[in-house]
Amino acid sequence: VHLDPLLNQSTDHLKAAHIDAVVIEKRLEILVLAKRYGLINIRLAGEIVREPREPDCRITMLADIEKRNRYFDEREVLGLEIRLGTILKRNVKILIPDRMVPPLYDDYFKKTVTL
Repeated sequence: VHLDPLLNQSTDHLKAAHIDAVVIEKRLEILVLAKRYGLINIRLAGEIVREPREPDCRITMLADIEKRNRYFDEREVLGLEIRLGTILKRNVKILIPDRMVPPLYDDYFKKTVTL
């Protein structure tokens, strides 16, 4: 997995959005795992980016499928959710916007924070 651009990105925008420290600390690990599963452009959405929120709220992520991964199997997302849930010690949900009903995507995920 090519990491150079990821290593140089600041996490200031995550801190400014008051994203939980565990997500910031594990950011690179999250991005690397997602990339291995063929997912890119990871964004945080839902309860994790809204305030006020519960300290143990679910971590919802939006992800795009890499173009080269056209045979992406959505069952793999469940495996990634479990792995990330173990790493972050939280319930994790990953959604693929291209495969969602537009009204749900538009309304619920107006605010997102790029990981």
